[in-house]
Amino acid sequence: MSKKHRRNERNQAKKNELTLPLSIKQHPAAKRPWLTVVIVLFLLLMVFSMFSSKAGWSGLLVPALLLGIILHGLVPYFFPTTFTFDKEEITVSRFSKPSVFKWDDYRSYSTQGNGFVLWMEMHPASKTSSFSAYFKSLRNSVFLPLDEEAMQKVEPLIAKKLVKTE
Repeated sequence: MSKKHRRNERNQAKKNELTLPLSIKQHPAAKRPWLTVVIVLFLLLMVFSMFSSKAGWSGLLVPALLLGIILHGLVPYFFPTTFTFDKEEITVSRFSKPSVFKWDDYRSYSTQGNGFVLWMEMHPASKTSSFSAYFKSLRNSVFLPLDEEAMQKVEPLIAKKLVKTE
């Protein structure tokens, strides 16, 4: 093998190595502007229909509460999320206080269509298990929503730390 070939292999290996901390920013609203426009138009239509109804202020309480719940559920979509993968922990930051997940608290992981689920048990309950067992295993897990490109970057790191389950 020539020196040039070995040098190219070393350079390629360095490029494939992950440098920690690895920080990945996800912002679904910016990646799908057409869907964002549709969602905003729908929300504006909801607000307009609330205020154009003749129910009065007392009749607006339930629709306003429902609108608040919908908006709270859309926070991860509209605001960017930063995932920082370190040697000892994963930090998930939005506009509020960051959530920190220690690697030592989790035993295994599984791949979902749009991210990873980190499980505290080695063999989490499957969907065919009893409802209570499955719900308990979901409670002891964390979902990391990532796009395809970020999943490919992060999976080698997660695979080094945790065991993959299906």
